Amino acid sequence: MLKYLEFTKLALKSLFRRKFRTFLTSFAIFVGIFVVVVLLSLSNGAQNIIISQITDQFDLKTIFVFKKGSLNTNFFSTNVEEEVEQPKIITNETITAISQINNVANVSPVLNIFARKLEFVDKEFDKRVVNSAVGAGWDILDDEVITIYAGKLKNLAQNEILLTKDLVDAYGKNYEDVIGKEVLLVDQPALFGSNQAKLISDRKYVVSGVVEKIRNFVYLISVDEALDTLVEKNKYDSVEDYINTVGYQSLFVRATSEQFVQSISAAIKDLEYDTSTLEDVLKLFNTIFQFVPLVFSFIGAIAIFISSIGITNSMMMSIYERTREIGVMKSVGARNKDILILFTIESGILGAIGGTAAIIFSLLFMSLINNFFASDIALKIGVNPEKYIFVYDYKLIILTFSISILIGVIAGLYPAYRASRLNPI
Repeated sequence: MLKYLEFTKLALKSLFRRKFRTFLTSFAIFVGIFVVVVLLSLSNGAQNIIISQITDQFDLKTIFVFKKGSLNTNFFSTNVEEEVEQPKIITNETITAISQINNVANVSPVLNIFARKLEFVDKEFDKRVVNSAVGAGWDILDDEVITIYAGKLKNLAQNEILLTKDLVDAYGKNYEDVIGKEVLLVDQPALFGSNQAKLISDRKYVVSGVVEKIRNFVYLISVDEALDTLVEKNKYDSVEDYINTVGYQSLFVRATSEQFVQSISAAIKDLEYDTSTLEDVLKLFNTIFQFVPLVFSFIGAIAIFISSIGITNSMMMSIYERTREIGVMKSVGARNKDILILFTIESGILGAIGGTAAIIFSLLFMSLINNFFASDIALKIGVNPEKYIFVYDYKLIILTFSISILIGVIAGLYPAYRASRLNPI
């Protein structure tokens, strides 16, 4: 043990004798470990934020229903000769059929509303405009599904509107202050001058509540009002004509218990519709995030590999400069094994210095970004400020520090072997 302590002292003395070279060599390890820690922590944080955003809005009893083929991802198919069967649209008969499935608690139609400009009528209250506000027509049947921050949630009149929490936060207003305020939704011309839809008249609404963000919607109106809007926009003769021709974009289905979700989903698929459950969405994101850390690790591995070459080069230069010193050590009794251990310890210390610095600076960097994200950004984008963008655990810290030492030792093995084989004369 004393021998190894002596070797460590000699190694440190040699490294600090060449401070600038030691700094440059350790800096290469620093970059590699810093990249690995930050990117893997970013992957963990992004996964936590996305999953929490999904689970905060809906629970495991939730099922979304779409027209068959709506969830397909094959956007690049070029087979135009194949005759494609038109999918069944979602009508009131669909709602009735799904409602009769065993263990279905309720069914609500959801209508996506085209993007419109949203602004407060009272310019003294706020004169800013949201140029592309996407909303939905949705009659909330169960107030336990969606969190309400102010006002009322259910039984909206046709002139009432719900704003989402992230929109009100973006305006910087208190939730209670916007209740009763009038907002104006202004239609915008279609891209490329399309004549398939017409500009509709401006519509004025009274804010009746502030709710949690739902999907990508920033406001909600009643289904009846949404239907009237879409009928006017798309030039249909009546609501019935629109429903029987286009149908609802989706349905929100609630099961009485989580254990019935899969059986209900299967029954809906038998009716020739697509379904998406919270479990399906979570599986998709978890699958994606299984590959993200691998990609980030590969990027970090490249940086670490390059740094190992730097250590090998630095140690080889050190050996050529210290040939006389090695010869003297051998002449006074040092064995080849002793020289090998000495230079291996020296290269390991280079890795440890770089790894330690990388961990300290990465923790400081992530802490600063997390605090800035929580205080200035999270609320503006509707994310819980308690959710951090970087999430790390101590296992990652210990693992990366161990890797930094291991890389240093491995990179120094060949130079150490060359040093041990030098002729003492």
